[in-house]
Amino acid sequence: MCDWLQEIYQQVETGTEEGTDRAIDILFKHIDTMFLDGEFEGCNEILPKIDLERLDTNLLVGLLSITVAAKDKLPSRPELVRRIEERLTILAPDRVRRLVSDLRR
Repeated sequence: MCDWLQEIYQQVETGTEEGTDRAIDILFKHIDTMFLDGEFEGCNEILPKIDLERLDTNLLVGLLSITVAAKDKLPSRPELVRRIEERLTILAPDRVRRLVSDLRR
């Protein structure tokens, strides 16, 4: 498991806005770095391993946002989208469609 994923989970567990902000920063920094380094295969391997139940709504949408630009290079992303939609149905049932509509593609 990636150390940075554990760090994200720990920040979310604080239950604070500051923790969520830090978690989003960590997520974007590491995924963006992987993309810039051409590590799409490595990213593709990480996506199915992310414990979505440990992420809040902001991080779930952030994960879709950061990966949408490389969707053609991430074969595991469609399953990630499905899993995130499923999780958001529990966390924010009235907002799922609006939250993911532009990030599905």
